[in-house]
Amino acid sequence: KLKLDRPREALRFALKALSKNPDSAQDNYIVGLVHEQLGNAEEALRYYGIAIQKDSRHASSLINLGGLLDSRGEPAKALPYLQDAVEVVPQSYEAHNNLGSAYLHLGRYAESITQFRRALEIRPDAKVTLHNLGLAYSQTGQAGEAKAAFTRVIQADPSYWDAYLRLAQVMVSEGKKADAKDLLTRLLAKNPSPDVKVEAQKLLDSLK
Repeated sequence: KLKLDRPREALRFALKALSKNPDSAQDNYIVGLVHEQLGNAEEALRYYGIAIQKDSRHASSLINLGGLLDSRGEPAKALPYLQDAVEVVPQSYEAHNNLGSAYLHLGRYAESITQFRRALEIRPDAKVTLHNLGLAYSQTGQAGEAKAAFTRVIQADPSYWDAYLRLAQVMVSEGKKADAKDLLTRLLAKNPSPDVKVEAQKLLDSLK
């Protein structure tokens, strides 16, 4: 049994298993998964790709390969893998979420909204998905829906700092500067992460 909390040891076991069954999509996927945990993105991509060559419907490889490409700033390359993934496993939260993320990064906001909403039907408490849904709504001018999404994130996790900032930005876009100033002041009092603190202070200063 692989001990994925000890990835270097897990890699040795995974490579040994793969050497006995090199045509196994699952074994290639496992090697890719461990490489991804070790931060070896290129090797992870390679083994996920081999797994898909062995089995074009290997859902976990499609999801992880697409997700990794998207996280590396290559959403266009990720898209076909993730589109295949949602066809293979239509009930997969990860497939819909990762596809929504790729669409978001490509500026295809209506399609990203569809995928994020589907992902949330499967996993309603997924805060990152809800936050990204808010981003997509805000890009399409749906301020009410965006505010509702960011508010739900904050209610679920009061330390999800970026949600406060995004909510304030939507308020500003609506002309509700007083509400935005109040929210940003409360956010800064909570001592958020340094990057959010800088952005929040910059936005607050612009409203004075």
